[in-house]
Amino acid sequence: MGQYFKLINEDKKEVINAWDLGGGAKFYEWLFNREIRVLAWLLRRSNEGGGGDINNPEKYQTLGRWAGDRISLIGDYDKSGLYDEEKTGYADISKLLKKEYNQALKEDGTLDEYGLFTFDEERKRDKKPKRKIELRPDMVLSLKK
Repeated sequence: MGQYFKLINEDKKEVINAWDLGGGAKFYEWLFNREIRVLAWLLRRSNEGGGGDINNPEKYQTLGRWAGDRISLIGDYDKSGLYDEEKTGYADISKLLKKEYNQALKEDGTLDEYGLFTFDEERKRDKKPKRKIELRPDMVLSLKK
């Protein structure tokens, strides 16, 4: 089955689940999927803005929220018990983070390329028309016994 991982903040007592961001939770899934981008969002630290930066950063609760804190990508096999937020009392901020992250990308015009979407959301966003495949009668092969 494998080990699953969550991002945790030990200072703020918060957790982020990959599944709520649209990704997988195994270590390699964190490494190779887009949800790891939230670390740049959470760790942003600047009192100035500029080109290539988020517009109106003060309107986002999660932008830079974890800058300077003790954070870990914790596995469910870890003996610390920090993986289980029900036992630790850590707050899950995954949905708020995803909402704010996607809102900023939408305002920037880059949501389609870099947004965070669950599998079901991806399917709903599929804008390609479904093509009905029809076979011409003269192209159908039949097998005779």
